[in-house]
Amino acid sequence: MRYMPWFLAAAVAAAPCAHAESISVPWEEFKVLYRRSIEEEMKRELSKKVHVAVHAVEDASYQISIHGDRAGGSILLTGRVLSGEPVPIPLFGGGLVIERIGHVKGGSLLTGDGDEGAVLLLPDGGEPFQLELEFLVPVREDRDSRFISFGIPLSLKGSWVKACG
Repeated sequence: MRYMPWFLAAAVAAAPCAHAESISVPWEEFKVLYRRSIEEEMKRELSKKVHVAVHAVEDASYQISIHGDRAGGSILLTGRVLSGEPVPIPLFGGGLVIERIGHVKGGSLLTGDGDEGAVLLLPDGGEPFQLELEFLVPVREDRDSRFISFGIPLSLKGSWVKACG
């Protein structure tokens, strides 16, 4: 009998803990609470994501001259970041060698490692960007003709002027 009070005291002390482990909630209220927790988690995840920049190259003017086995010219590009965080914009593929940079406004020029030395522009932000440079490209030959080739950005407006020598 001496052990019975201790057993009863332990049972009474443990009873509130056993009841605290479960809560009865009506089904409709549970669905509302669950939906809110999912919505809050989704909002947190969406706010963490970086929004990809949307940019536009508004005007691209190219002047190209070809003299025997060498070719070169000048490029004037203008554009702007329309929305999102600024990210490097691929401008020219590998094969184009920058001979001289006239000016860069509203961003910084970079060269990429993965695309055989592609030329990229990292915009400063919401302000328009402008780039003027002179370049060299190798003249290539296939079975029938000589040609030059390098990647260029899509633009809303573009112009090409060619002078052969």
